[in-house]
Amino acid sequence: MLRNKKGFTILELLVVVAIIAILAAVAIPSFIGKIDKSKDAADLSEINAVQKAVALYYVDNGNYPTLQGADVSLSQPQPIDGSSQNVDFSKIVPNYLGKLPHFSYWWVDYKGLVYHTQKPLGNVASNVFTPTTGYTYALYKTDGSSQVLSGVYTFQTGEYVQGKDEKGRDLPKISGVFKNEKQHPESPEYTGTSTVTTTTNITATLSSGDPAKMLTASQWASFDWSSVKAPTGQTSANLGVDAWGNPVNMDLWSACKVVDGIVGTVCLNSTQNAWSNGYKGSFIGGKIEGQIPVKVKLDDDAIFVDVTSMSFTFYNCTSLAIAPTIPSNVVDMAGAFGGCTSLATAPAIPNDVTNVSNTFYNCTSLVTASSIPDGVLDMTGTFNNCTSLTTAPPTIPNGVTSMAYTFFNCVSLTTTPTIPSSVTNATGTFEGCLGLH
Repeated sequence: MLRNKKGFTILELLVVVAIIAILAAVAIPSFIGKIDKSKDAADLSEINAVQKAVALYYVDNGNYPTLQGADVSLSQPQPIDGSSQNVDFSKIVPNYLGKLPHFSYWWVDYKGLVYHTQKPLGNVASNVFTPTTGYTYALYKTDGSSQVLSGVYTFQTGEYVQGKDEKGRDLPKISGVFKNEKQHPESPEYTGTSTVTTTTNITATLSSGDPAKMLTASQWASFDWSSVKAPTGQTSANLGVDAWGNPVNMDLWSACKVVDGIVGTVCLNSTQNAWSNGYKGSFIGGKIEGQIPVKVKLDDDAIFVDVTSMSFTFYNCTSLAIAPTIPSNVVDMAGAFGGCTSLATAPAIPNDVTNVSNTFYNCTSLVTASSIPDGVLDMTGTFNNCTSLTTAPPTIPNGVTSMAYTFFNCVSLTTTPTIPSSVTNATGTFEGCLGLH
């Protein structure tokens, strides 16, 4: 006799389907996320492999493995299987890299950093920039301001775009000026001067440096000093790096051992405390070439040491209009900007500085003074003959012992800070300050 067999009810089937749907909703995103992470890890591994290959190629050849044809625009790398690409993989495969990478677009910028993208960065033709859909862009102007950029834009002199891809990763900078990395004044391969004279603003902007990207103490602790090479064309045996870890052309600087203060450190001058400047480069748009070295290895040294003294480094540099960032290691700024008659804005003085005697002596265009750090002891002649100075530092630290001729002949000064009780020499502090009478 056949028995009755009951199947699943509709309700039971719905419950099972619901459970399966819930499990799928939980598991599938997690699975996809793991796949994405796996792909990202593989991508990063490949990028690192190409980066190492590019670095090795540069060590052996003195330039980067990029195409340098007149029709190559570094603002838009081409597919690796195309006839015109930013990275010339034929130069590094197979001697430096085992096989071609799989990404669609590759880029080696003027500092040798490797990027990859799935789409072009954005097209530049006759200085007209057309963005790539899916990427976000910020436009940076010569005055330091920035704005979100989404539509077609015509570059003005000195402007550039910094983009991010769909995952928020930085893309290389894009400008309408440099079509060839060897033409970039910050490139170690740059040897000419014609580009500088026609693109003054962009050069000054790109050499200003982003304080937010300076190396941290932990990054310095793990820094690969063996990777520091002299820029192509440098004749000096000295080596230097800036606060961003980039090599500095030491042909532009005089450097000597500090004879007092912190032993085993460097002063950016040929002789410490000499009334002669230590900067030997030119000025582009009122700025120095590149950045100040923060760590230097002199030719007879085995290791890199801190730059602690900027005694008279820019003395009488009358073309310096915009001060560079002062390294945080510096403790001595005696006469650092003395005689810089075009300097309109004083730089921030690092917290550990103790000596600012004659720092801004005869800076006749200076309008506003820097704040004085708490550790400063000597302010002799700090703003002596700053005839345009209208605003003094808000406070003078208690600990300063000398303010002799600090504001001598500051004829435009209308307010004065309080002199602390620690000052033992106030000879001529406000002498000649006609605006105070």
